Amino acid sequence: MHICQADQLIKFARQGGLSRGEATSFIHQHFLVHLLVHVHVFLAGCVFTASMIYIDPTAYRFSYSFRFMVLWIALAAHEILAQYIYIHPPTSTSIDQANIGRMVMYYGGDVMDVAIIYLLCVHWFKATRFRTSAFFSYD
Repeated sequence: MHICQADQLIKFARQGGLSRGEATSFIHQHFLVHLLVHVHVFLAGCVFTASMIYIDPTAYRFSYSFRFMVLWIALAAHEILAQYIYIHPPTSTSIDQANIGRMVMYYGGDVMDVAIIYLLCVHWFKATRFRTSAFFSYD
């Protein structure tokens, strides 16, 4: 389980690796590779989200401050990558397709970012709120 949590750090090393070079043209020429890359990106996003929110019990949990810091850096890297694609579109795609991809990545990513931030804040609030016992209940 510790390896999945290290995915937060590995994500930075892989940001934008497929958006440049000849890999993009190879992906667009072969449907199975195209499908596998998209499934991989989707599953990587799911693992990253699970490492941020901790829906399942884990043996070791990173602090909320650390998770917010990693999330902030990942959001910045995602936005920078979207802007990079806008400025330098991949050679195997048209400029219009690259702009559509950038807009989906930029604005669609913002929707998911807000959802992750909201869920992380809810979990943090639940973990730190004052708990009253039944004996001191004011009901």
